[in-house]
Formats: sequence, C-alpha cells, structure tokens
Amino acid sequence: VHSQGRLWVTSQEKGVFRCDAPERGDPFRLVNHDPEIFEAILADRAGRVWATGMGPGQPVFRLEEGAARVVHRQGDAVGSRGGMFEDSRGRVWFAGRSDLLCQDHGRWIRHEVPRVSGFGQPIGGGGLLACNSGGLMEETRDGAFVPVHDAHGRPVQDIGCIAPSTDGGMWLGTVGRGVALLGRDRSIQWIGVGEGIPMDTVTLVHEDGFGWLWLGGDRGIARVSAEAARRVAAGQLRRVHARLFDAGDGLPVYWHVVFARQPKLATTADGRLWFPTTHGLAWLWASRAEQNLRAPRVLPTMASF
Repeated sequence: VHSQGRLWVTSQEKGVFRCDAPERGDPFRLVNHDPEIFEAILADRAGRVWATGMGPGQPVFRLEEGAARVVHRQGDAVGSRGGMFEDSRGRVWFAGRSDLLCQDHGRWIRHEVPRVSGFGQPIGGGGLLACNSGGLMEETRDGAFVPVHDAHGRPVQDIGCIAPSTDGGMWLGTVGRGVALLGRDRSIQWIGVGEGIPMDTVTLVHEDGFGWLWLGGDRGIARVSAEAARRVAAGQLRRVHARLFDAGDGLPVYWHVVFARQPKLATTADGRLWFPTTHGLAWLWASRAEQNLRAPRVLPTMASF
C-alpha cells in the first residue's frame, strides 16, 4: 500500500496494477505491461515504488509515472529476485536466488545470503531477521548475517515467514510445525496442529491491529486470537480456537497464499487485509472479524428410555 493509500499489485506476465482508492471500491487498472516478468512490488515509506522480476542480472525496478526503470542488475545471467522488505532504518532489502541486496539510502550493498523467503523486525526496532532453507538469521552490527539460536543453543530451522508480535517477540511461520513464537529472551515455543492450528506448514503470518493473528497455507487462511496464541506459547492455555477461511468462504479450490514473495499481504484504511494467491487477489475484513464461541442451542427431537 502506497503512502497515499494506493494499492499496488503485480502479476507474473500481466504487469503492474494500481487501485487509487480501494476503500471506495475503485477498480484496478493496468499501469505497466513491460515484457519483464514482475515478481513482487513494494511501496516504501518515502513513497517510492519498487518491483522485482525475471531478467538478465536479476533486475530491480523503480516505477515512476507508470514506467518501470531498471535501477540495479547483478551480472548478465538470467534470474529473478523475489521478496522485498523495508526495515525501521528505511533500508529496502531484495531477496535473490544467489544473494541478498540492500538499498541503503542510495548505496547498493550485496550479501552472500541466497533465497531468503522472509524478513521481519520486532516492533519498535531491533535486529533484522531473515530466513531461508538454512534457518533463521539475524543481522549483526557489522552487517553480517548469522544463524539465530534458541535459549538452549540450538539453531532455529524450518522457518518460512516472519512477523512481529505486539509483546516484542516474533511470530514464525514454520515448514511442518505450525507457528512458533520467538521471545525476546530467544525462547521459542511451537504451536501446531495439536494446539489448534489448522495447518502444518504456515506460509504467511501477520498480527493485525485488532488482536487477530492471521495464518496462510495450503488449507486456506486461518484467524486465531493473538493473545490466546501467546497464552498457549506460555503454557497457560491448551489450544487456540481457529477460524479457517477456505473454498466454503469464496476462496478458489486448489489455491494457496504465495509463499516465496514478500510483501505477502497489504492492509488498507478500511480495515481490509489483501492476500496474493495463486488464483488472484483475495481480501477479508479484519476490522469486522468476530469470534463466536457460544455453543449452539440444542433442540431434542427424540428420546428413548
């Protein structure tokens, strides 16, 4: 979402679309259809619009007045860059197949960190976290990325996505183990199917401003109480109650939230969450979400003695 409230969407082979006022129901219109194959798009806090795509040198683009201008290439080999993230210092990060790029206020810095699938940072700042198939990593003060170890000294692995928790910790979407909560003390607690999470592999995790934790995966989009999830992680509650949104709620059959591209969702001023999926764009009303835990009334129709 742009600083002016515009919603930007990129589609492979179809170009870049923009909706100027999603809260008014304005339509999406095509603003760029270059031959490059776009992978992801991000509007930073300064109002700049970045895009990544397939092409020689794993290109990075800037969108200006609808035109996509290449602002960085790395070599001549054809490849692609995927997810992007803006950190608390205004740096913009670009994941690639063989490296990780940082645009630091005009300087391009390259890190030997391949195939990053997710970025995250605690609320209020703190160390930048990233994850790939090798596990969870943290940026050090000298700019290097080192593995993150839990409170017992074990590396944190099987992580696919990252998001901040309002208690200062970090939510981790895992590959095969549900969701996890990484505490500020580096303690880590896993919340899986046995604790009420409706999917083993979580490809999207996001805590909104209304107290909900949203999870995405191949079964659909799930919503749980973020506070309940934190209580499960603390051992104060056995299970969370999850509301699963799937084909019965209007999502296409055989779809899933796009895994390897960040940003993985956008929020608009009217309280909607927008999700990129393999079958198009989906949205839900986060601001109107309600949780009904009241048991239904039972009407006996037959009795035997």
